[in-house]
Amino acid sequence: MKSSNPTGTCSIPALVDLDRFLFVGLDGGLCQAGAKALGVCAADTGQGKQAPVDISGILVVRSGPTPFAPGTPMMSDHQGLAIPAIPVAVGATVDTTVGVTTSLAEGTEPVTSDAATPTVTSTATAESTADATLAGSVLPEQVNGWALDGSTGLGCLVRILRA
Repeated sequence: MKSSNPTGTCSIPALVDLDRFLFVGLDGGLCQAGAKALGVCAADTGQGKQAPVDISGILVVRSGPTPFAPGTPMMSDHQGLAIPAIPVAVGATVDTTVGVTTSLAEGTEPVTSDAATPTVTSTATAESTADATLAGSVLPEQVNGWALDGSTGLGCLVRILRA
């Protein structure tokens, strides 16, 4: 059995039957996929009862189907199970082209010389392209702790660190 060392515990009315070792949402139900968890349920709790929830420290949580290594940022799946947080890649490409053409037809401007009025044409073009990519980031609102143990798959009990 894994040992835990919670440094903070609170209680919340359980919206549903809550099983020990699952992430609890801020509303007292099972934490939803990618949502911020209040903490980990510390005891099996029936709907409508006060659920003890460990909110910080070293906590034991049940893992989802995806294997992970120690140090992995963890988030909740739709069943309150711990799964690896999804790395986020943000990228943007900006391509801007501006063209300006100006023409003056004959006879529209006063001429101060004896020569015929010429046609005046002016053309300007500017182009700009920029690429920026930020890769490997994990959104902080998804992270519900960092794995202290690895998992080989569904149902493993692993320790996580919640600050």
